[in-house]
This record gives sequence, C-alpha cells and structure tokens, in this order.
Amino acid sequence: MTVEEINQLHKKQQGYIAKTGIRITDLAEGHAKGRVVLDASCNNPMDYVHGGCLFTLADTVAGHAAMTYGGVVTTSSAEIHYLNPAKDTEYIEAEANVIRNGRTISLFDVMIRDDKGTEICKLILTYFKIGEQ
Repeated sequence: MTVEEINQLHKKQQGYIAKTGIRITDLAEGHAKGRVVLDASCNNPMDYVHGGCLFTLADTVAGHAAMTYGGVVTTSSAEIHYLNPAKDTEYIEAEANVIRNGRTISLFDVMIRDDKGTEICKLILTYFKIGEQ
C-alpha cells in the first residue's frame, strides 16, 4: 500500500485510528513516519499532550512500518520512555525504524518529536505477525 492509500483507508474506516487524525507521511520497507495535529482533546488535565495520545501515534506508525514486510501484525509488547512534556506544539510526529525483522516477530525503534524538533518520547515496540495482507 502507498502512503496515499493508507491515509484514504484511515479516512473511510470508523475505527480508532480514523478518530485520532493520525496521518502516515512516509513509508518504506522497515520505516514509517506519521503525525497528528493536536487540539485540546489530546491533552491531559495539566494541559500537556496525554501519554495515551503519544503511545497511539507511536504504535500506529510502527505498526505500519512492520506491515511493510507483508502480512498483518499485532503489538505484542512496548516500552515507552517519556523524555520531555509535549505542550504548546501544533503537532507531534513519530518516526519508526526496524531494529530486527524476523519470521514471526519484528522489533521497532520509535522517536516522537514536537513541532520544534524536541524529543518527547522514545519507544521500543514488538510486533507479532498474525497473517497475510
């Protein structure tokens, strides 16, 4: 699938990803980038971007990168390290890169940055391949 086809699919679906507004901006084998434009609904009570929003972006982008090897995947584990709060930013952007792609398990490194390039959080995500596309 191309970046355009993926984003069109997200728009047509009524699932969770469609509701988040996440857009995939770059896709190649073992790599993906994506972003979400923020509004007040993305914030926690202290007016920072909610950790769940950050995780959702990372998981979505890395999941797409994992699927570039063919097949459907599901998240099997994740580790997140919050580095800086995300506040007063128009968007957040995630970049996912493969660490290892195995027969059934893939491991990805993800960095999320704000619109100024500040590193917000670092994640390692593991995906299990569950079937063909």
